[in-house]
Amino acid sequence: MPLTSILPHSKLNICVFCAANDWPEKYTKSITEFAQLLAQRGHQLIYGGSDSGLMKLVATTVQSEGGKVVGVPFTSLVEGIYEAADEIVMTSTIAERKAVMLSRCDALVVSSYLFSQHLVSLQRS
Repeated sequence: MPLTSILPHSKLNICVFCAANDWPEKYTKSITEFAQLLAQRGHQLIYGGSDSGLMKLVATTVQSEGGKVVGVPFTSLVEGIYEAADEIVMTSTIAERKAVMLSRCDALVVSSYLFSQHLVSLQRS
């Protein structure tokens, strides 16, 4: 199914959960396309607020297409905070961060590669 068919035309706050580390282009290509469409359709990005990896890629892509970005980092974020976000909502813990992100969104997207990596980690435990 093409991405254009899953993004509605009404404006939404879309929360994206993805990794704060870099991944090969075969994974970044589709998330870049998604971020472009998100911005082009006038949606706002809600994300973890990191200045690295897929998180930064999504945020910078949305902004390069004219979209708005809300970063929700927590105070001990090791990777650094994406200071160019249109809005930054600081949180104290990762649990609070997730709660804020979910409370502000109309839709939720989880990077499938990130999800599969967590499943692999759980299976190894």
